[in-house]
Amino acid sequence: MIYIRKSFEDHCLVYMPSHCEQDSDWLSPSKCVWSAPNWFTVKQRLNGITNYAGKTHLFRFILRIVDAGSEEYLKELQAMKEDSGTGEKVKAIYHHIWREYEHDSQWEKLRYVPILELLEMLIWIGNPSRRKI
Repeated sequence: MIYIRKSFEDHCLVYMPSHCEQDSDWLSPSKCVWSAPNWFTVKQRLNGITNYAGKTHLFRFILRIVDAGSEEYLKELQAMKEDSGTGEKVKAIYHHIWREYEHDSQWEKLRYVPILELLEMLIWIGNPSRRKI
């Protein structure tokens, strides 16, 4: 299985069919997630592709493509710094990050972090001029 995974990664063997204004493309598994909201843009979602519905074992277990998590949602926020994101999308991203933390084993520790401190860590990560609330 390691050989299969490495081949898919090295040779960009995950096919993304064209949709909307996006042309078809070949991607490596690291550029994909299995499940994410419709507005998610930093990686390609695979579970919405009809032809891939019966191929969960290949994508999830052999290629180890995971659902979007807090790391990907933070990258989505970072990408929004360059574009003008909507308030609703920012709210949705924070909601998904919060849900990830609720299911995390560190939840008991995180829920006692003062909310302003948590927001300072999350708001526009990597932009020193916006770190103060």
